[in-house]
Amino acid sequence: MKMNTKMRAPCGRGSQFAALLIASLLSSVSPFANATYRVTTFASDELTGEDRWANVASLKLNYEYAPGEKTSAPADTEIRVARDAKNMIIQIKAMDPNPNAIRGPFARRDSVADDQDHVTIFIDPVGTKKFAQFFRINPRGAIEDGLYNDTTNSEDSSPNFPFTVTAWRLGDTGQQGWSAELRIPFSSLRYTSTSSWNVLAVRNYPREQNYKIASAAVPREFSCLICYAEALTGLESLPASMQYLVTPQTTFSRRQQKIDGANAENKNEFVAGVDVKVNVTSDIVIDATFKPDFSQVELDAAQLTSNNQFALFLPEKRPFFLEGADILSDPLQSIYTRTLNSPVWGARITQRTQPRDYTLLTVRDQDKGLLLVPGTYRSSFQSQSASSYATIGRLREHFGPVTLGGLITDRSYDDGSFNRVVGADITWRPTDEDRLVAQLLGAQTKLIASDVGNAPPVGRGSAVFAGWYRNTSNFNGELRYSEVSKDFRADNGFITQSGFRNIIGYGLYQWRDFVGLNAVGFRLYTSYKTDLSGAVLDQRIAPNFFASTARNTSINLEWRSDRTKPNEFGTKFRRQQAFARVESSPFEWMPRIMLMGSFGDRVDITNDRLGKGANLSTALKIRPSARFEFDLQHDQQWINSIDQTTKGQEIFRELSTQLTAVGHVSATDNIRLIVQEGTTRRNPSLFSIPVIAENRSRVASLVYTHRVDLGPTFYLGATAARTAQTGGSTVRNNELFVKLAWAFAN
Repeated sequence: MKMNTKMRAPCGRGSQFAALLIASLLSSVSPFANATYRVTTFASDELTGEDRWANVASLKLNYEYAPGEKTSAPADTEIRVARDAKNMIIQIKAMDPNPNAIRGPFARRDSVADDQDHVTIFIDPVGTKKFAQFFRINPRGAIEDGLYNDTTNSEDSSPNFPFTVTAWRLGDTGQQGWSAELRIPFSSLRYTSTSSWNVLAVRNYPREQNYKIASAAVPREFSCLICYAEALTGLESLPASMQYLVTPQTTFSRRQQKIDGANAENKNEFVAGVDVKVNVTSDIVIDATFKPDFSQVELDAAQLTSNNQFALFLPEKRPFFLEGADILSDPLQSIYTRTLNSPVWGARITQRTQPRDYTLLTVRDQDKGLLLVPGTYRSSFQSQSASSYATIGRLREHFGPVTLGGLITDRSYDDGSFNRVVGADITWRPTDEDRLVAQLLGAQTKLIASDVGNAPPVGRGSAVFAGWYRNTSNFNGELRYSEVSKDFRADNGFITQSGFRNIIGYGLYQWRDFVGLNAVGFRLYTSYKTDLSGAVLDQRIAPNFFASTARNTSINLEWRSDRTKPNEFGTKFRRQQAFARVESSPFEWMPRIMLMGSFGDRVDITNDRLGKGANLSTALKIRPSARFEFDLQHDQQWINSIDQTTKGQEIFRELSTQLTAVGHVSATDNIRLIVQEGTTRRNPSLFSIPVIAENRSRVASLVYTHRVDLGPTFYLGATAARTAQTGGSTVRNNELFVKLAWAFAN
């Protein structure tokens, strides 16, 4: 009896402590002050223009948070929010003491960058303060919209929401600056009948300094942004009836392939498809697509691909996959819709409420493209030899500062193979500055196809992640741990490496307003990665000095020292590298220039040896007028031999260049030219295996676009591609396409 009593006593104290901890975790009391703004209802159209806004209260953007912190704004800005039966209506007034300095060029949708004047309206229509739909407008009426994920402090401008904007310059009433009016249909916003709405407005004001101004007292180094949003009231009795958006589309294309001067093979193709979006209620959205055509999707940015151990990430741009894209994000990237190569049809349902949000999608994918297969030393690709059904489900429950998540993915192939992943995750924000994240995944894979290499026919694996993040005005820090078992695989995800453990530590300390600089500081990055037996795969330490000043000018200098073993039965190398990056926005006509490079020891992975070389990147943006813009990106890398007999000889060199030129005919019409060119040269005498001496590729894409949110959208495009290699064939592929889509809603 005494033993039992002694055991119960600490258990009771533990229970009390656990109860207090759980109560703290699940507390729904926000640590952030929250003012209230009441939305005015426009009952009729009796008043028009400026008269409608005479009795609408203003929400002022009084707080500069960069480069200063919570200081007075350098220019006056205010918004007013109203509504009618079907729309949220927002007026923006951005005053300017020097209107001739306003930067308001034409821009394509989702290309409103920080080199332009703009105002962003963040709307949290659910009330969790963990997600927002954002609407960004520049003085020309160019728009960018998408989703803001407050858990990761990241924007995704891929989703597009139907809304309209009118923008104009002020001046005839004694006011100087610019103004805009947004009309956002409630069908574009994801709310519930019990939503607690929030709003935050941010102005970008690029002059000698690039000022950031907010409607709330946002700190300079924030760990969350939407948590500072102000509450909106007056949004009762909103539309709850079913609404739909239907977009039928037709595409005609003519393709031609010609190999080494032989007779060309021509193929004509006509495709008709449809996209449907149905708002069953204000918070439940159903998306469906049949024979989707993505011919208008912009080419992926060029990347260097030689001498890489692991696959490169490409962003999702296809419209069907973008609803609720923030819900699909998870720490280990176990969901990556680019793995769905050629969908024939797809369907999904998404819901957002204050306590939870979820999305469930299923897609029929044709047997085209490649599947990513992770490995300890490199990722590989497996041909998708059979069509498949892909299903992805993601659920998140919100409890104040805590979010609990779960996911399940399934890829079932017609040949009987499958891959399934289940998992759970948690995000906890215990203080304003700290965020804790953890995730656990389990996977099962069964392989039947004959081209899977040495992979086992049945595999089970697990993956775990834990991370701590801290952001204050002067200090940023991270500590992350991840472990992925050898047989873990996620066919619907982007997990490139398996069979490893990794610990990453990162710390940054900075001094603000230091000797005429905006900021100066030091950061330290360390990582220690091993395989599951404890053998070191990569160990790095990288001290960094950085400084920033006017005109968005920044400089980074870093020294990298590491030990790495890129091949299973190869050598462990010690590397020393110097890294530098300089970026600036020197002029209005040159809004961006960036130079970046690393120099020193480089590992030739194919030949398992150390060499000397560099990896260089250059980016340049030129805007000669409001209607024209040019983006140039050039990357190159090379490795030279350090062996005694071949010292200084170039082992390989890879170059990649992309030029994007855009001419704006009007706010809805533009002509876009993209030219990509890539070259890889190798010295066969310095390779241990047979290699091609030179590969060359070139792609040119010219597209005319007429695009509106509701109504006709027209694309006329042509693409010419050429690939060639030493001792091999020259292949030319040309395509001409015409696409017409028409979006209409009830």
